[in-house]
Amino acid sequence: MHLPSVPRRVLVCAVAVPVLVLVGAGCSTTQTEVKGQLEVATGQVVSAGRSATLALSQYQAGKTLGPATDTALEDALTDIASEQSAATSLETTTPQQRALQQRTTRALDRVAEAVSGARSALQQASPGRLREARQDVRTATDGADGWATELGKGAP
Repeated sequence: MHLPSVPRRVLVCAVAVPVLVLVGAGCSTTQTEVKGQLEVATGQVVSAGRSATLALSQYQAGKTLGPATDTALEDALTDIASEQSAATSLETTTPQQRALQQRTTRALDRVAEAVSGARSALQQASPGRLREARQDVRTATDGADGWATELGKGAP
């Protein structure tokens, strides 16, 4: 059986174009994917913030010791740092994606700063400062939770 001859240039184009389209599609991150990944990172930070708030409440109620509370806060900070890294290393390609990333980073940074401040207050053993710090963690965590909700509903 004899096949008709096809110019080599046509064959190269027939193979190269679909490959380039597939490679290009794999490299770009859609708005929905960016929002989803930022929402997950923010949700993880909210969880760490809630854990820190609980640890502080338990300590203030006399139900746990300082070293255990310090470990809980340190663990929360480790989790938060991991999610901060994930959010900031996310590849964004549009101004809208960068704006979402920047707002997420600010929310995550607020929680990190609040938990770090609570850890300092715990180490200073200042009951008044510790109450303030716990409220700061709660406020920052609630703010991040609100942002995660907005992301899930399709923030602009």
